[in-house]
Amino acid sequence: MHIEKILNNNVVISSNELQQEIIVLGKGIAFQKKIGDTIDWKEDTKKFVLESQDLSGKYQQIIASIPLEYLSVTDEIIMNIKLKLGKKLSESIYISLTDHIYTAIQRKKQGISLKNAMLWEIKRFYPVEFKLGKESIEIIKKLLEVKLPEDEAGFIAFHIVNAELDDQAQNSYEISKVMLRY
Repeated sequence: MHIEKILNNNVVISSNELQQEIIVLGKGIAFQKKIGDTIDWKEDTKKFVLESQDLSGKYQQIIASIPLEYLSVTDEIIMNIKLKLGKKLSESIYISLTDHIYTAIQRKKQGISLKNAMLWEIKRFYPVEFKLGKESIEIIKKLLEVKLPEDEAGFIAFHIVNAELDDQAQNSYEISKVMLRY
């Protein structure tokens, strides 16, 4: 695999064998590299294939400005969510959750507290997603040594719900297309 675009020292764009654009993350992966060079795969190298070009462009903008450790933590959180939910999530969660986690931690470091006015409703109507949100803030605490409040578990739960709804909306659309044929 070859480098097609360098976003920063830790992020490059390439293409896979299906000619899909992939985002490759790894500490120092682009250090002293140029376009056309071969990507050096390491144990901690991660790759993302975003099927939507629109999402890929947005994700590139976000990851170019966010430190690698936040991207890695978000990836671990999303893997945990997918494992526990057993459902496919919309790719948009990579963008929304990465951005949310980064800004939540920046707010915390600045001493800014954001209350989640819908926390009670989220706990009541989305208990599974809220539990995953709590697990997510534990992952953040463990890997980034930042303790986020319970309100953030609610915000993360909302990102999960939205990613589930995006998938359900796509399924409804596909079912509607099939039904219209008959």
